[in-house]
Amino acid sequence: MHAVSARHISTWNGAVTDKYYWSQSLQEVTLEIEVGNCKASDVKVDISATRLTVMRGEETVLVGKLHEKVLPEESIWHLEDEHQVIISMQKSRENWWKCVLEGDPEIDTTKVESTRKMEEYDGETQGAIRKIMFDQNQKLQGKPSSDQLRTAEMMKDAWNAEGSPFRGTEFDPTMLNLSGPVGEDFFKAMEEKRIQGARERQGGSQ
Repeated sequence: MHAVSARHISTWNGAVTDKYYWSQSLQEVTLEIEVGNCKASDVKVDISATRLTVMRGEETVLVGKLHEKVLPEESIWHLEDEHQVIISMQKSRENWWKCVLEGDPEIDTTKVESTRKMEEYDGETQGAIRKIMFDQNQKLQGKPSSDQLRTAEMMKDAWNAEGSPFRGTEFDPTMLNLSGPVGEDFFKAMEEKRIQGARERQGGSQ
């Protein structure tokens, strides 16, 4: 008889049942099922939107209704070490499952570790998180925030602009009040002035 491996998948935010080990993230749920010594050709895994069936030859190893819907076309499986079927199913919506199959032991989803990896967020959210982290780090070091740096860069462009009282002098950010919040209207107005100045310079050179 094939010796059962001591290695198992992580049960992070999941559990161990008498049929399988399972773990989950917000996007997917992963199962490890013991099928005994066999080849991949001996195993049949059928994943529909609402049901999961695992067969070894003519023997039904696991079958049941899924706790919630999955995306079958985004779900995969493979045979590990010739005796463990590892199944990864993509959830149809981001949430925490209390069990994999209806009727199986449930976990307390209020106690799951909801920390997400940076790459799990969309690009816009990643950018916002990085901005917050940067600003917090700058604040701890007594340095200007990203908005304040952006303001200084804008003011630097306007320092020597036509009509500026600082024109002809070296740029000195300490003379500017960058401590307060800066609204998008400020950046919009500065950008419009920059474009207008560029157009005027271009018109004068013709």
